[in-house]
Amino acid sequence: MKRLISLAIILITVFGMLVGCKASKYPARKSTKEESRVVMTLSLDGDRYEVKYELYRALFLANKSKIDGGDSSVWSSENKNDYIDKINERIIAEASDIYSALHLANKLGLDIYSKDTDKEIDEYVILNVEGNGGDIIGYGGDYDAYLDDLAKRGINYAVQALLFRYSIALDRINEYYLGYEDEALGNIDGEYSFSEEDVRNFYFSDNSVRVLQAYVQADVVTDAKERMQSLRENISLLSPKDAALYIINHTAAVSSDLIVNKEVSGIVFGSHTLGHAYSDYSEAAFSLDGGEVSDIIEISDGARGYYVLYGLEKEEEHFSACYEDIKGAYLDDLIGKELSEISDSLAKSADKNLAYSDIIYAEISLD
Repeated sequence: MKRLISLAIILITVFGMLVGCKASKYPARKSTKEESRVVMTLSLDGDRYEVKYELYRALFLANKSKIDGGDSSVWSSENKNDYIDKINERIIAEASDIYSALHLANKLGLDIYSKDTDKEIDEYVILNVEGNGGDIIGYGGDYDAYLDDLAKRGINYAVQALLFRYSIALDRINEYYLGYEDEALGNIDGEYSFSEEDVRNFYFSDNSVRVLQAYVQADVVTDAKERMQSLRENISLLSPKDAALYIINHTAAVSSDLIVNKEVSGIVFGSHTLGHAYSDYSEAAFSLDGGEVSDIIEISDGARGYYVLYGLEKEEEHFSACYEDIKGAYLDDLIGKELSEISDSLAKSADKNLAYSDIIYAEISLD
């Protein structure tokens, strides 16, 4: 499980469903003067990162419903500053997550700004917005509705490019620390050295959790929340294996980690694995004992969806059977810890610019 912020997840999993290219319906364009305004800066070790209004807007829209509960009037009300402070905490944290990966990649000497990388990013963005019009999941299969939704969510070319660069940085950081397979050179060892005992200590500590995950994307399933409420009520009465089978049979998106060799596997991750965008998810997972079921967790990350988690006990038999997966979770968490420390430092450095005070929050809307 990668340490991905939610907007980046959506770029990879939803936009990537578009295939083929034809005449662009969503033409590449430069960001407007308004979109390019710097609203705050983050800095660390002499490096300075500009948070432009276009990224601020996309993160605002991704977090909006978590803060206002669906009531847009709060952004122009008398106590709007309380809401602004709350949403800015999330925006600063998530922007810091993005730039923490870029900062660490640079620190490790990984070139994420080369011409080849820029070309790769351009191709990703084109693929996301120039499909054949028939491979859209959700939106009633309406390609134009999909493009309209991209624009509504404020995810323009520059934001997409930044998030793809962030994702590429994460991939290269993982390769650096964990190793990778090279066609010409074979296996390339990573920088991390560890023992099975290190992995065991992580697994059985309070810093890791094991859960079953059910997920439904609201754009794909019209009655998503009602379906998840029914699922939650049903699996709360079931054993782990029966709960896993129920999740497989009743959700559109099925995790391959549910069942291994006819036994329940689930997902293992650490306290540093996920970014700030998934803080509600992490908090829910770490609060569960074996057999307990979470409330419905809403993730408003561009493609709104719902999660329900089922707590699993950590067991010696599971550790032995799924060691490779657990080792991966351990290493992901080591990387996540390093990224978290950088992200926290960047967040503390946030310096709001003059343009920040000119933001009209009531006008940042999905309407």
